[in-house]
Amino acid sequence: MFCADEDLVGYDVQDLVGPAYEELGGADYAVITAASLPYALAARDQLGLSTDDEAAIRSSVCLTGWFSSAFFDDELTAADISPGDIDEAVQFLLTYGTDPSVVPEVSLTGFQLVDLFRNGFFEGAAACDVGL
Repeated sequence: MFCADEDLVGYDVQDLVGPAYEELGGADYAVITAASLPYALAARDQLGLSTDDEAAIRSSVCLTGWFSSAFFDDELTAADISPGDIDEAVQFLLTYGTDPSVVPEVSLTGFQLVDLFRNGFFEGAAACDVGL
């Protein structure tokens, strides 16, 4: 969740991240994906862009793909990720992406969310409607 009024980013460990980790077979990158989505909304807020409509959700999922590609391509070196980690992100989006606690109620399917993630992963921030 992203709360602009408090400049706060968070996620629900007990009801979302913990169960997602367990249900997806110890999918640690699912947890990172869950945390990345509200951070992407925070980035949009800092850019003066919307954070509570379908455009914001589309953009935040795309930015999460871009963030993932930066690790995958060794542009960010704080951690190493593998193709299996990207699979975990996709599994998270397909399994939890349409849950209103993860992605506010918009008319996007899990497959549409994965496509947005993929666009960010392969095309970078330019595909994410943030003015880059």
